Amino acid sequence: MKECLVIVDVQKGFLNNSTMFIPQKIKELCDKRKFDIIVSTKFINNELTPHYQYTNWKGMLDKGSQELDPYIKKISERIFDKSVNTVFTEEFIKFIEDNKIEKMIFVGIDTDCCVMKSAFDCFDKKIPFEVITECCASSGGDKYHKSACMIMKRSLGTDFVH
Repeated sequence: MKECLVIVDVQKGFLNNSTMFIPQKIKELCDKRKFDIIVSTKFINNELTPHYQYTNWKGMLDKGSQELDPYIKKISERIFDKSVNTVFTEEFIKFIEDNKIEKMIFVGIDTDCCVMKSAFDCFDKKIPFEVITECCASSGGDKYHKSACMIMKRSLGTDFVH
């Protein structure tokens, strides 16, 4: 089974006291488990995004905050820009089809937003997946991370979220 590690939005603008440990946890995961392909996503906010238009959120607008963590950038075979919560952009869908990806493993930031939305979309598309919650965090703090994990375990199943 061809597995793809999908590292969601481990960017400078999302790294804070609640998330700083994530690059190291992902490194530990990659040291002990091999993946066929490793990709990353990069959230790009601008005046046209739903976050900007509907919630008036003006974070992640500048290039500096959008930069991936250096380790994550180094190990990523491909980086997908996105301006929505899910990783399932047209470009990403074409990539998984072209590369015959059979299973996705999600890690990254924010558990309560882009990681969770991507996992739900994977579930709905009937694509095998895992969310490795010890390699996920929320820039909003641990209570949001724990809540998202609880929701995903209940809705998607503990076989997929652990």
